[in-house]
Amino acid sequence: MDEHMYAIVRDSTFDPVKLAQGKEQLDEFQVLHASQPGYQGNILIDAGDGRMLILTLWDNQEAAMAGLWGGKTSVVLGGSFVDVV
Repeated sequence: MDEHMYAIVRDSTFDPVKLAQGKEQLDEFQVLHASQPGYQGNILIDAGDGRMLILTLWDNQEAAMAGLWGGKTSVVLGGSFVDVV
């Protein structure tokens, strides 16, 4: 059994109003995201001042790369992400 995991860290800025307005879309995205093979979960950290750190955990790099959604989360949150892989 492989004991390693792969993580993608995203540093996002967001507009709280847009985040609230997009809650249904964000919830829908999360259901689809969580159904991806190899997905192990998210850790969300509200860093304040419209900034959120998101750590997404995967079984391996291949699963993480297959699970990338081309910035759709960024559209929902009204922010931008930087991947640290």
